[in-house]
Amino acid sequence: MKPKFKRYKYQDGRLYDVILYDGYNKDDIVNFLDERFIKHTCTQSYIDQSNGDRKTYIDIKIDINDDTTINVYLFPYRYLLYDIGKKYIDTCESETLYKNFKEVSDIDDDKDTIIESSKDDKTNSYITILGTPYKLCRVSIDHRIGFDQILGLCDRNLKVIYVINTNTIESYKNKDADWRFKEEQSTLHHEIVHAYFTECGLNSCTRNTVVPWSEDDEIVDWIAFMNRKISASFDEADKWLSDLFK
Repeated sequence: MKPKFKRYKYQDGRLYDVILYDGYNKDDIVNFLDERFIKHTCTQSYIDQSNGDRKTYIDIKIDINDDTTINVYLFPYRYLLYDIGKKYIDTCESETLYKNFKEVSDIDDDKDTIIESSKDDKTNSYITILGTPYKLCRVSIDHRIGFDQILGLCDRNLKVIYVINTNTIESYKNKDADWRFKEEQSTLHHEIVHAYFTECGLNSCTRNTVVPWSEDDEIVDWIAFMNRKISASFDEADKWLSDLFK
């Protein structure tokens, strides 16, 4: 089933998820917001016009954090834009969208086709997270699509995990390969933990809390760093227990 939103790239390279409000698809807008924001309200309202007609619109309020709230009004046949890097929303008309944005067609590609075509591409690969294929992409600093001071991203909508090639970052070029490998490896493991939270449903289940623990990078880092050590302890303990049963 293809997503109802489309992905566009702005002139400066930033990526946006975009969905059209046609005056009737409020549920699609709500689902769009549910997948991207922890706390939000989405109320459909009306404006009585001078000619006696009523013009419908959606009043959207989003709590980014304790100090920041976004409030936008989405009118029919305007587009709701979600800035993936900044996690921010805005609206625009079709003329602005088509003039300043370019559609990214990969979002509509069939997964099997993508997997088949990327088998020989070493910069891309696939892993399975609880039965769901996730694409792994190692990209250059030029493709950071607006991510400030981070080295990776788990895109839960497109099922893609991005890791920045540290050799393309100026301040990292003087580091040796082993150091850069460990940096990218820890980033990759971190984003994979985010993917597991998403696919097991914990990402959604924690949205009603003030600070969702599954979105807290501290717990994600802890799991990513400690996973192998915990696994090794399990193996040692299992061997001890199995020997007692012999």
